[in-house]
Amino acid sequence: MNFDEIIKKRPIFWLFSSCGAVVTAMFLLMKYVNSSHTEALTEKNNYLKPFEDKYESLKKENEIIKAENNELKFKNNNIKFELEKTSKLLEERESENAKLINDYKSLEKDYLLVKDNQKIIKNRPKTKNDLIAEQIKKLEQKKKGCSIIWIEPLDISDKGKYV
Repeated sequence: MNFDEIIKKRPIFWLFSSCGAVVTAMFLLMKYVNSSHTEALTEKNNYLKPFEDKYESLKKENEIIKAENNELKFKNNNIKFELEKTSKLLEERESENAKLINDYKSLEKDYLLVKDNQKIIKNRPKTKNDLIAEQIKKLEQKKKGCSIIWIEPLDISDKGKYV
């Protein structure tokens, strides 16, 4: 080997020191050489490529699932709101129904009281209208028993003709 080939393979050194010369440091830079190390790195990358692709696809699926989850949360909130709204309406309807049932029961009690009071007054004394209605019924029964047909005049002036 000649001198140039030996120099090409050696690392580069830099020596740094502070102004007060308290600290001294040396930096080393290795030169890139195409060798078995680079081949191992490329094989490692080739080996990891399917896993990276799978990771990316899973990441995208996760984002899609998160978006769907947010959408479902929104729908769930809407459903909760509607459920609360309908439950409030149901409570209002139930309270109105309870009031109506109470009103119905009180009316039913009043009706039963009135019905009982009517039983007591069942044999009440007859009024003039009742007596007149009875007389009309008696006359209608007599009318059916007679063979004579009653003709009533259409006009008062014709009354003498039929008598």
